[in-house]
Amino acid sequence: DINAASCKSVSQEQHSAPESVAPHKEKSPTLAAKSSRSVFVGNVPAGADERGLRNTFRECGPIQRVKLLPAVKGIRPAFIDFREAKAAEDAVKLDGKFALNGNALQVGYSMRKAAPLSSRRSQDARKRRREKRDDARGVLALKEG
Repeated sequence: DINAASCKSVSQEQHSAPESVAPHKEKSPTLAAKSSRSVFVGNVPAGADERGLRNTFRECGPIQRVKLLPAVKGIRPAFIDFREAKAAEDAVKLDGKFALNGNALQVGYSMRKAAPLSSRRSQDARKRRREKRDDARGVLALKEG
């Protein structure tokens, strides 16, 4: 269950760096961190899945990739790569304001690089080629049968 205001309402207001800072974040993010498209999400419940995280953060902006790490003591860390730096900035502003399955999510800039933007387009292109190939094979199978 999600409890918080949407990213859209947060992005419409002018904010400085978030006041509540989790231990894994810098107090004043560097310019490089602010321009990052990748965020770290901590305190994710072990039962959470990619769909739940996507639904939680989709209002912030288009999501390129969600990577969930293995659970440790019932908590799963995750990384979310957005397609735009502004979306990541909006997500970081919501640190502690979202709850997923009763856990308040900790959100901060990730120190890892986000996946290249071309990777999603490449995945989509591969998917279209695969579907086209499968459709062609299906048509051939119908003609033969």
